[in-house]
Amino acid sequence: GRRLSGSGVLGGALHTLGYFSTDVCLGSPPRAFDLIVDTGSSITAVPCASCRTCGEHMCGASGRFDITASRTAESVQCPTRPISSLKCEPCLSNQCGYSVRYTEGSMIRGRVVTDLAHFAHASSATSADAPRGTNSSVRVFFGCQTMETGMFQRQRADGILGLQSSRIRSKVPSMLSALVNQQQAPNAFSLCLADRTGLFLLGGRPPHPTQHGALTVPFERG
Repeated sequence: GRRLSGSGVLGGALHTLGYFSTDVCLGSPPRAFDLIVDTGSSITAVPCASCRTCGEHMCGASGRFDITASRTAESVQCPTRPISSLKCEPCLSNQCGYSVRYTEGSMIRGRVVTDLAHFAHASSATSADAPRGTNSSVRVFFGCQTMETGMFQRQRADGILGLQSSRIRSKVPSMLSALVNQQQAPNAFSLCLADRTGLFLLGGRPPHPTQHGALTVPFERG
């Protein structure tokens, strides 16, 4: 399995903050972003350096994603799509855009970019997995936000990490789908949650999940 660089530690509080988040390292050189782990969407999104309506998040205004500061970052052009699972909504001035409205009323909007996400390997039950302690980088697609509203603007976390299957109401492929396609990782993720902390494993599952009363839930088609 793969843990996001930052060791896959979750922080948060479901009853006060309303979410759990983890550090995600993007770009070259890598920059860490504190992202909410969301099992109900597939898009990963962070605030853009050019955003004028983004809130005061953990990264601060100077820590927002700057496509010109990463030597591996690229803007996604349209109407030609680099992969079939990517849907540009809208396509303006040949820039692939996205817009997502969440059930509590908040909204994010911006442009789609592609860059490297960095993962640390953890021990797992899959024999094809890389040795524990090694790292790998995977090219992923994510949103660079130029607008935030509502709770999304007020939250302390920098953005969102969607874990939903990219085949379900997807506009931007998830990081999990990138791991599955590029690293032949298992199409699964694992969450271990306590009141204010937890652990997160992406593209894998614990070696013996049933020994400690873990609950396994299959992906559902929406």
